[in-house]
Amino acid sequence: MFVALRNLKQDPKDRFIGHINRQPLLDIVFTGDTKPSTGPFASVKEFHDWLSYLIKRGKEIHWPDPSQIPDPYRNLLPDNSPITFTHADLHPSNIIVSIDKPCVIVAIIDWHQSGWYPDYWEYCKAVFTAIPNGEWEREYIPRFLEVADCHDAWGFYPRTLGY
Repeated sequence: MFVALRNLKQDPKDRFIGHINRQPLLDIVFTGDTKPSTGPFASVKEFHDWLSYLIKRGKEIHWPDPSQIPDPYRNLLPDNSPITFTHADLHPSNIIVSIDKPCVIVAIIDWHQSGWYPDYWEYCKAVFTAIPNGEWEREYIPRFLEVADCHDAWGFYPRTLGY
């Protein structure tokens, strides 16, 4: 089921980062009363630049030109990342498995955060929402998602945004 999900393809003539129907992303990292709509974006680079902008927003009081605030992690986010359909909230309570042995995945629920994201997003978000070094992170996530090299850099953004 995860392989099929990760293999969904966008129309090559209409690539974007955004919610499935070309609307702003609904990932909880970006939603909230004080955060502006996120996307859609024409490219992964544009999306990464937006992430960098979000952490600088509201700093005008302390820094006259927020665009000059250094972002030590921006260059670690891969702008050449393929765009991949992503659930964006994979954790055990959103995965329904059969009662009978052997256990098989019957359904994945809670799709409201899903959309087209850089391919590393699913892994980073799954690990970020897991109990650190818990069974889900150690034993299960590696079975269906590739480790993302930018995971540590990615984690800076949700933490800075208060997630």
